[in-house]
Amino acid sequence: MIVTQKMIADMAGVSQKTVSLYFKGSPDVARKTRDKLDNIVKEHNYFPNLAARSMKSRSFKRIAILIVDHGRLKRPAFQQYSSLHLLYYTQVLAGEFAPAGYSLVLEPIDVDLETMELCSEPNFFKTRSVDAIIGLMGGFVPPMIDEKIRSLGVPVLWINRNSAPDGIPFLYHDEIANGRMMAEYLVSQGRRNIVWLGHRVENETFCHYSMPDRLEGVRQVCRENGIGLIEFGDDNNNIYKNAASISELKDVDGIVCYSYSYSKIIAYELMRKGRSCPEDVDIVDIVSANELQDSLAPFFAHLLLPEYEMACNGSAYILQALSDQTDSSLLKPLTGRIVPDHSPKISMNV
Repeated sequence: MIVTQKMIADMAGVSQKTVSLYFKGSPDVARKTRDKLDNIVKEHNYFPNLAARSMKSRSFKRIAILIVDHGRLKRPAFQQYSSLHLLYYTQVLAGEFAPAGYSLVLEPIDVDLETMELCSEPNFFKTRSVDAIIGLMGGFVPPMIDEKIRSLGVPVLWINRNSAPDGIPFLYHDEIANGRMMAEYLVSQGRRNIVWLGHRVENETFCHYSMPDRLEGVRQVCRENGIGLIEFGDDNNNIYKNAASISELKDVDGIVCYSYSYSKIIAYELMRKGRSCPEDVDIVDIVSANELQDSLAPFFAHLLLPEYEMACNGSAYILQALSDQTDSSLLKPLTGRIVPDHSPKISMNV
């Protein structure tokens, strides 16, 4: 015998509306009623037919998390880093959407930047199967991606992206302000000979906006304070060579690193030269919350990215859009905060 929700309602002595609210996880269902329904559902091994529900409600209760990669199969190391970097956003988004009854569907999209074509097209581009889309920005987004998303006619938001075609909302970090805060921290510590260790930006079209913007913020503060800035750009091949070169500069007393991985590399090179952090050289970088747990983290100052706040604002915006109302204040750019070093006053090479 096929069990229906009407039958479950009759067995529990409640209305079909109550049963519907129960399966949606509504807090309006009393504990005693929920316990009774739990027992009936378990006894009859009943599961709601989500396909039938979607046809009736025109809602899939699914939100796509779109991650754009560039030549994923050709650059496995980059893919590994990208996945770790974006995992935190995904975890927070999942936690924010779950109480509203929405599940996340991860949709990685691989784009060949030489041909500007998709290496493979995800199924949800071919048929509508999600209620909304959140894009997680890790690099350049080709125009065709925006066009395909727009054609689906569902609410969309890009996280960690600082520009998009008209009508596509986005939420981003104010990376110029972040760069300024890092440099201002070093100046406040009395550092006057500062080095930038980051990316070499040859074509801003294809890079993430944080690469040029963080450096620009550092440059502004150095100019305002009459401090000369030495810039070392990393093209993903010479980071170790650049770190070794910086460790040879005897007058350097402050280093701004594009990311936490750079800090660890330069700290190792300084250690080899017998220089201590932060007594001899202050290092400041940008981190995600999980990176603060690293054993070397106390030796550096960090600018903590507001990734949790960004994911919360993004999920709130999408949930509003699904109800045909949005609050543009949720899209204001966010800045990080400085977390000073908490190192014991000993040399790193002890």
